[in-house]
Amino acid sequence: MTGLRWNKLFSRIASGLTAASALLLLPTAQAQPEKYGPGLPMWVVRDADSTLYITGTVHVLRDEHQWRSPKLDAAFDEASELYLELAEIADEEALQTAITELMKTYAAYDGAPLSFILSDAENQQLAKILADADAPPDVMDRLDKVQPWVTLHTIGREHFTGGVYKSENGIDNVLARMARERGKPVRGMESLETQIRLSAEGTIDAQIAEIRATLRMPPGARDKALQMADLAFGSWVRGEIHLAEAMIMYQAIGASYTGVSLDALFKDRNEAWAGVIEEKLKGSGVAFIAVGAGHLLGPDSLQERLKLRGIRSERF
Repeated sequence: MTGLRWNKLFSRIASGLTAASALLLLPTAQAQPEKYGPGLPMWVVRDADSTLYITGTVHVLRDEHQWRSPKLDAAFDEASELYLELAEIADEEALQTAITELMKTYAAYDGAPLSFILSDAENQQLAKILADADAPPDVMDRLDKVQPWVTLHTIGREHFTGGVYKSENGIDNVLARMARERGKPVRGMESLETQIRLSAEGTIDAQIAEIRATLRMPPGARDKALQMADLAFGSWVRGEIHLAEAMIMYQAIGASYTGVSLDALFKDRNEAWAGVIEEKLKGSGVAFIAVGAGHLLGPDSLQERLKLRGIRSERF
């Protein structure tokens, strides 16, 4: 469900994609070489009897992206448990069952159907996007009966990246499969309800505005989105952080222009997760923690929230 937030944030800054791509195309030769080796960037938190390894995931990746490293594999093997944003990621059937139940609360809708609100041209464009995504034939009827935010989720990240970025390649999904294969328990940093509530925030009018912003993305915007993903995500899985930091910075700039606060998306959740880690440190043992890469970058990062609690994290 993390994709819901990604879609909403992307639609808010869609009009600035050209500038975002230009920002990420700054010459990378000026950047200092990473000294931590290839593979995902990692951090570690230690006390007398606990070791917590932390890394950042990308929720969708290309088939060819390689992000594992001997260092990561050794840390994962050492850990007795895996923490992801959601524990349900490790059980697709349980995840879908829980989503269905929560949708009764967070997607309930008795307003005008979306197809009545959108123009003929917008409806035709939406229908084409859904058809290209192999959505079922009756999907438009289904979307008329739920809140508009569900439509934005249904369009999916695949629309923005041409389908070449796939959720099954997502780092969190792969780690969950690894944990299942090795009998490691998978725990959540937050609840599924927390994520769905965040995705469903905003008035119906605001949700419709986000859909329209997505539908009016200029020609070539998807190509720029794909370019942005290739640069930032490709850099991250190689162990570099500078391009991903640039993307997070631009997201903040784009949000500020629209008057949207990202605190609920990043700062508030990072603060809550810092509390989870602080509580975990009261026990003992080794754990592997993997959350969205954007949560490990910027002034409101998870590491900064830990620092405010007197907990030191180090690049690993």
